[in-house]
Amino acid sequence: MKIVVRALIRWSWVLILCLLIGWLGGKKLATLFPPQYQATALIQLNMQSNTSAIVQSVAVYASLVTSDSVLGATLKNYPDLDRQTMSTKQLIITNDPKAQTISIQVALPNAREAASVANGLAHLLVAQQNAYIQQQYINEQKLLDGRIADEQKNINTLNQQIIQLSANSIAASVVQEAIPPSKPSSIIGLIPFAPAFLGFMLILGMIVIFLLEREADRINGVYAIQKKLALPVLGSLRWISPGPNSKPLRALVDSREPYAEDCRIMMADVLFHAEEAHAHILAITGSKAQSGSSTIAWILAALLAQSKRRVLLIDANLHEPTQNKRLEVSNNAGLASMLEEARNMKVNAVAVSGQEPVEMYQQTSIPRIETQGIMGARKQSSSLIINPQRLNSVKRAAIGASDQKIVDLAAKYSFGKYIVPTRIQDLYVLPAGRPTMNPNNLLSMPEMDYFLKWSSKRVDFIVIDCPALIHAEAHVLGALSDQTLLVVDATKDRQKQVLNAKEKLLSTGVKLSGIIVNKLGRWV
Repeated sequence: MKIVVRALIRWSWVLILCLLIGWLGGKKLATLFPPQYQATALIQLNMQSNTSAIVQSVAVYASLVTSDSVLGATLKNYPDLDRQTMSTKQLIITNDPKAQTISIQVALPNAREAASVANGLAHLLVAQQNAYIQQQYINEQKLLDGRIADEQKNINTLNQQIIQLSANSIAASVVQEAIPPSKPSSIIGLIPFAPAFLGFMLILGMIVIFLLEREADRINGVYAIQKKLALPVLGSLRWISPGPNSKPLRALVDSREPYAEDCRIMMADVLFHAEEAHAHILAITGSKAQSGSSTIAWILAALLAQSKRRVLLIDANLHEPTQNKRLEVSNNAGLASMLEEARNMKVNAVAVSGQEPVEMYQQTSIPRIETQGIMGARKQSSSLIINPQRLNSVKRAAIGASDQKIVDLAAKYSFGKYIVPTRIQDLYVLPAGRPTMNPNNLLSMPEMDYFLKWSSKRVDFIVIDCPALIHAEAHVLGALSDQTLLVVDATKDRQKQVLNAKEKLLSTGVKLSGIIVNKLGRWV
């Protein structure tokens, strides 16, 4: 006995652990396998004295027990019960057509809760259906009362006709025949209402049209938009059909049609403002997509080149590139490919205090090729040669070994191989290419600014075809340019929208020099 007592004392922690595990395990098993109490509520339908179609069958009422209005409303009072489990496992609905009864059985671990749920379902179903049947009886009674009232009116009308027939038994005769009058009997009759009202409505319609047009805030002329924006209008191009893209490039720039003259006037105004401000990089963007900014960009570039100036047209609209199709060049390589390759080679502009951007010191040039002149003559374009003496002076001004490394890396890469001559003398184009990166991230690289400064030393003007203002690239390119021109579509844009676009550009540091109104004068 002592041995047993000693063993129990020595291993008492094992006994306590077993008791604790047994107690906790018992509670867990009781939770996993709780006892089920089934409570049953019985509903009796009184169908013997009701022959109306309002009262439904027992099966119909039994199906309503699991509806949202009955089961859903009842379970709101029992948040610990799950409706899906209740419908599939804990609730049994049985209907007996012969006895006209509905049995609601609820099985739950808590007996009182099972009885409460069963009674709640039964009472709620009975209350809802009795109220619905009572309302249907009231509606049917109202219909019958209305029919009785209508029949009573018909009876009263017939009685009145009988009384009139008996009272009008005396015969009557016509004493004097009526003669058609030659004039109206009042002054109002002399007024011609039809033409007067027609004129009134015409004047009213013109007033309404005037108010609607003023509210629409359309761009109907150059003076109004120039006064509202406080910006010079550097061009107003009329609307033509078919559009300028349907004509060959050379035929358009050589044409003497009114639209071509509008383009020349636009070029002269842009050229005057650019030379006055010593601007070489011109960004063309539109307030919206399809505003015609790409068309105006290549027309402006072609006319500038025709005026004996070397022009580089950059297609920076990487979302919808069009310049390669218009100028008939390949789009396999271009701006996107150049920037991505330059980025990979770590080509950066070296900023030297008091100096201009570093130039490459290799003899890189736009290739010499034969181009067709405007008047049909074959002329050879001159190359864009980099000045090696200028590079040496800049290299000596560079500070530190890291700066020298960047200059050496720049000397191994040529921007000029992506620039393509066109059929128009002195006009070069840099197509958009096929970007693999996000256009905003691509054009925000420092290599883009470096390329613009590199190119501005080799041509007279750089015309950048930018995407619409809804794209962030337009603001980036506008900030990198000397001047930005905003193209406004007179058929779609409104003056308030153009004013908002102007304020947005100015707030981002863009040098907005003027606007170009496109598609002006369209009737519809």
